[in-house]
Amino acid sequence: MTKNTGLKCITLWLSLCLSNNAFATNNVTVNDALKTLRKIEAKLTDLPIASQPNVNSPVASNQPRIASGEFLLFSLSLNDYYLGEVFALKSDQGIQLGLSSLADILQFGIEVDLATRSAQGWYREQQPFILDASTLPATLITYAGMFELTAADISIDDDMYIEMAQLKEVFGLQFTVDYGDLEIELSSAILLPIEQQRERHARRLNPSNRNANPPCLGKPARIKRFHHLLLIYN
Repeated sequence: MTKNTGLKCITLWLSLCLSNNAFATNNVTVNDALKTLRKIEAKLTDLPIASQPNVNSPVASNQPRIASGEFLLFSLSLNDYYLGEVFALKSDQGIQLGLSSLADILQFGIEVDLATRSAQGWYREQQPFILDASTLPATLITYAGMFELTAADISIDDDMYIEMAQLKEVFGLQFTVDYGDLEIELSSAILLPIEQQRERHARRLNPSNRNANPPCLGKPARIKRFHHLLLIYN
């Protein structure tokens, strides 16, 4: 019996005892009812409190309860800046990310060819990316070296899904996955193309950040400008 159940029983019993019919039939006095109430209350205080699940526990909220093989859609962020939605596939090892959707968001020049089960192009700083998954294990050649992707590392469906641990090693990215909110936070020690684009866009939107006083022109530039002014004058 829990404390809440016991208190409900006490309330019901006390209401019955204090009724006129109960006093007439059972010769129960108010003092008897109060004594019994105190005894029951004393017993209830000795009962252990039932443990309740902690819904705010970080382990419970981030515990993956997703079946392997299920397609997912994660919100991708880079240094707390929302980038977009990336398709993913739950694997036995963790998460496989869609290569083409990830490359599009991060602005990597990688083209995926599902017909030939291959992908090629470049990622940051024009580093080469060549993937051949026509046979397993698949071969991935990058600036960092050559990698082999087993059947557990890559899946081909509507995209080429690659295990996150492999992408971390190839692209030099850090992934923090929140399964509860279906979010992935990225971090990179090297500036990514998407970040470079944001910086260029910010400079265009804030012309005040530019140097108001342009640097002095070199001698050839001064001569060229002088000739240009002469032509306008004539």
